[in-house]
Amino acid sequence: DKKEKIIRNIQNEDYVMKKENEQNEEREILDKKSLALRKYLDVNLVPILSEGIAELLESFPKDPVDMLAEFLFRNSLKVPNPDPSTFDF
Repeated sequence: DKKEKIIRNIQNEDYVMKKENEQNEEREILDKKSLALRKYLDVNLVPILSEGIAELLESFPKDPVDMLAEFLFRNSLKVPNPDPSTFDF
């Protein structure tokens, strides 16, 4: 009947709101936990990777993956903090 439908709709809305709140809380936790990793990657990987991609775009090699891999290998000693455990978050 109509009253039961209204009650079910309200219960569904409550359920959806609770799920959305749970998802938002989980997203906030994940964002906080991933902040350190993102900082590590920004400092240690992104600059070298960007340089490699720029070089790749200048030369247009036949095998771009191989070229980028070689570039990263050659420049791997430039990583300021190769051991994440020593990185000051």
